[in-house]
Amino acid sequence: SNTIKTVESSLNTQIDSEFAFITKTIMKCQKCGFQQFIFERVSILSLYIPFGYEKTTLDNCIQLYFSESALEGKDCSHCHEKCEYSLFPTLIEDHMPEILVIHLARFRVTKNGYVKNNSKVECPKVLNFEETFGFDIKYKLLGFIIHSGSLT
Repeated sequence: SNTIKTVESSLNTQIDSEFAFITKTIMKCQKCGFQQFIFERVSILSLYIPFGYEKTTLDNCIQLYFSESALEGKDCSHCHEKCEYSLFPTLIEDHMPEILVIHLARFRVTKNGYVKNNSKVECPKVLNFEETFGFDIKYKLLGFIIHSGSLT
């Protein structure tokens, strides 16, 4: 079963204690309102960069990742009908890492192959989760890696 205790028990290495964290996604059935929780162990926050902008901010990428999305055609375990779910991903304050690694996903698959998003992303020197998540956890920027060019 997918409980927070099950996921917590998998966090048992030195690397986990510094880099791993737990995300919680609320899946809500749009027919009956039943909610399920999905907990996942994560060690890298992989964020998409919104297309169509010359520049954006890291905060915009984070808000895009943690915004509501939909999942269709899944059977509800409560009303037993095929329905649409609303997905609400979030972070858990008590399960944040000491060191947060963020990956900015610049490539997307299209019918013509991979397309690179060259938008500039402004990153703050201190990332604060208070406004987005309501808890006072801050991360100081330690470094970044820039890959230039294409996949080939």
